[in-house]
Amino acid sequence: MADHLLRVHREKRGLSQAALAQAMGVDRTYISLVESNRRQGPLEFWLKAAKALSTTVDDLMASGDILDIGGN
Repeated sequence: MADHLLRVHREKRGLSQAALAQAMGVDRTYISLVESNRRQGPLEFWLKAAKALSTTVDDLMASGDILDIGGN
């Protein structure tokens, strides 16, 4: 699942949720919601996450999850 991969990539880089959120310009609680699978995040979120984690959206979505373009 993409939420799991977000956490894996974040932890691999030694980043806290707060540090990743700051790099992305989002609230830390939103990172927590995505990692706990309570929010999927819009495409813009995944683009920012990929940039902040020096990876690609494809790598973050390697499980084949479909992005929620609407943000829910």
